[in-house]
Amino acid sequence: MAVFVIGSYVVFASYFVCDFHMMRLSSSYTKIPDEKKFYVLSNLIKAAVLLSYTPLAALTLYRALVRRRGDQLQGEDAKQETRASQNKMASVPGIKGANRTQGRQRWPRAKAKEETKDEWNTQRIRNLGVLYAIPDFVSLFLVSRMAFSTKLHHVCVVVFMVANLFNDYSDDGVGRALVVYAVFSTFAYLVNLLLASRFLQVVEPTSRKQTIYARIFALTSRAMRDVGSLLTCSDELAHAFANH
Repeated sequence: MAVFVIGSYVVFASYFVCDFHMMRLSSSYTKIPDEKKFYVLSNLIKAAVLLSYTPLAALTLYRALVRRRGDQLQGEDAKQETRASQNKMASVPGIKGANRTQGRQRWPRAKAKEETKDEWNTQRIRNLGVLYAIPDFVSLFLVSRMAFSTKLHHVCVVVFMVANLFNDYSDDGVGRALVVYAVFSTFAYLVNLLLASRFLQVVEPTSRKQTIYARIFALTSRAMRDVGSLLTCSDELAHAFANH
């Protein structure tokens, strides 16, 4: 919760710091009605924050979903791997028969333990969930005339953040699909930048390109998010039924 408290304070203060400098440096910002200024800032701040999260979020997702080769060894592949490891142990000089037998039993298991990793780092996922929710939480108090659907979205994000703090992602579960969903939502920072730039004086070619890139990026992220969540969810359900 320390991350949430400190992060909320930093984002809260950023509104007033950005407002002060934007009033001095941006003529188009000064023309925006007062009740919409913080709406623009909320999207600018959220875009910057999500962009800063993207590298770590992408790394977390990669380590969570990409299984190493050892995790996929089944049937004949597993047998061949075991035979190869046994031959390696048998060829080591100075190992007597009893030790070789023990080595044949331990070597494949140790190697499999080393190679089979799809890393669901619970603490990192919890921290990322808290960081993701902070801009939405702060905007609930600072942005006036917010649409009801937007308020509902922000409240849901905060609720899921709290639930995220009590979930252990090292165990198989449907909650992992929500992680995939949230990470791909982080990648959509260009959408927030586009929402803010509508009120700022952006030259036409740049504005048009930004709109195209944001739409392509949003559609791609949404498609990958939905497919990834569906595949992860089906995989976890298959594991759950197999264990029972």
